[in-house]
Amino acid sequence: MHAASELTGRENRSQTLGVLVCTRNNQDVIGRLLASLAWAEHIVIVDCGSEDETIAIARQYTDTIVYTASLDWHQQVKTGLAWIKTDWVLYLEPDEWAPEMLHHEIDGILLQNKTGVDAYQLKLSWFFGDKALGYGRSSRKAALRLVKKSLLLNEQIGVSSQPYFRTFFLKTSAADNALDENVIIKTLDYPINKAPFQTYDSLFKSASAQGRLGSLYLAEARGLNPALSNPLTALIHTKWAFFKYYILQLGILDGLSGLAFSGAQSWATFLKYVQHQQLCLSALRTANPHGKQ
Repeated sequence: MHAASELTGRENRSQTLGVLVCTRNNQDVIGRLLASLAWAEHIVIVDCGSEDETIAIARQYTDTIVYTASLDWHQQVKTGLAWIKTDWVLYLEPDEWAPEMLHHEIDGILLQNKTGVDAYQLKLSWFFGDKALGYGRSSRKAALRLVKKSLLLNEQIGVSSQPYFRTFFLKTSAADNALDENVIIKTLDYPINKAPFQTYDSLFKSASAQGRLGSLYLAEARGLNPALSNPLTALIHTKWAFFKYYILQLGILDGLSGLAFSGAQSWATFLKYVQHQQLCLSALRTANPHGKQ
């Protein structure tokens, strides 16, 4: 594990930072992420069954590695938060990393003790090869990833249930269903970097995985109703996804890479609705095995 003497500047902070990472078979990317976090006081890894070298790599950067059998992100985050004792919590995915400018921006927050801000949203920067994409998928809304731990403990900040866009969110009041206006949220200037896709094949494999997760989320959020995912619905949402990322969010300005990312997003959307319909039909057959198909 890297010695504390290698970590400069944090002894002057008025607040402390803990980073939470949930892993499962991420040996190809986890090293880059953890190497970019040497400035954090504490890194907590929650692993849910890695069978590769993920844990061996993680041990080079942190001693706090927690194991859980749960594949549910809510439970993984809850498990990890129990081990974090710092003032702030930063959540990062294994395929992300914190560039130097983001490090300095967060360091400034911890040094200046900006008590008026309770949480920060971070933008995501996507890459194809060495090219950073400035539009399309990279222009999606920022993720709430840096929050005061006290807000998580008090349940003023919750955990999103969307498996393919992991973020915290500001909860509404149970009394009037209104957002807590006392919680101040701002957006940081510098983004989180996502691990680059090197080939079109890897890009569309990732989109396929996103589509499968999306179908499960749709089933959980809206039930197993086949009417929600008929072929016409899938076609409409697929076309809308491409139009949104390539035209409305200016993916066209990213050239061929923007076209590929917009196409991959459309493919993920198509699979989301098609596989949701398959889940619905399977549930119907299970519930009524002797009924008409």
